[in-house]
Amino acid sequence: MRTWRVGSISMGFTLLLLGVFLLVSQFKGGEISLILMMWWPIIFILLGIEIIIFLLIKGKEDSIVKYDVFSIIFIGFLGTVGVGLVIATTLGLAEEVSAGISITEETVNLPSYDEIIPSEVNRIVIDGKVDFLTIETTNNREFAFFGTYRTQISENSELLEDDILSVKKVGDTFYVHVKQLPEKYGWNYRSSQVSATIIMPNSIDLELETDSADITLKPRSLKADWNIKGSQHATLYIQEDSDLKLQGIDVSNFISGHNEWVIEEKVNEEQREEWEYWNGAKQNGILEFGDGTNTITFIGAYEVRIFDPKLR
Repeated sequence: MRTWRVGSISMGFTLLLLGVFLLVSQFKGGEISLILMMWWPIIFILLGIEIIIFLLIKGKEDSIVKYDVFSIIFIGFLGTVGVGLVIATTLGLAEEVSAGISITEETVNLPSYDEIIPSEVNRIVIDGKVDFLTIETTNNREFAFFGTYRTQISENSELLEDDILSVKKVGDTFYVHVKQLPEKYGWNYRSSQVSATIIMPNSIDLELETDSADITLKPRSLKADWNIKGSQHATLYIQEDSDLKLQGIDVSNFISGHNEWVIEEKVNEEQREEWEYWNGAKQNGILEFGDGTNTITFIGAYEVRIFDPKLR
């Protein structure tokens, strides 16, 4: 009399297929999650075929049919894992786990931008968010933007010029908007830290508005007026022959070595205690070098620091 154990054949084929797929993945580099999602439905097909055969054999008197409980439980476990992987992939969890495992931190070059500023332009307006920004001047009409960004990436990606910079000329003004790089929210939060340098003509006025950036200014022989608004920490390098007037409006701290700012405290009485506790009182200040022909104005900065060659 023949005994048929339902589930044994299915488990045998399941182990065989799993072994083949895992072996192939070693050479093809496939991810195990993708492999499981590809083949796990075959388990139910094999088990269904085996049950149908069982029903046909059961009608014969000389056959004894039994269920292989262990094999069926094993097949059910693999099927459950397969369904779980499908759900995780649908919700994006599998991708998040994979990205979290393979993530790396790199410093990547920003797309560079160069342009000769037309002669009719006498003002440059720059806004956007840059973590660390350096601005220098040149004696010609060239405008240049370049730098790097520090980011956590799970795969190679390359920024294009339009991804970081938007430039437009309107009348006598040259507008530059520095775009914020993409941020990824969720389980694996990722953001980028941008360090950029801007080279601009020394004879063109500048209006710069940033969102809590650390700014380094190297105006050299500046022949125009600059307005710097919203910087967290502003550092200014002065030349020996500088002819500048520095003006601070609503600034918490003035640091200038042996040079003395003319300070006027500027804060509402109601805010005095709060500002002094957290930031120091907001103040207005003026500091001149030479005849003070050209002006650099800092508005709303937490700290303005001056480096001058006399201190070296």
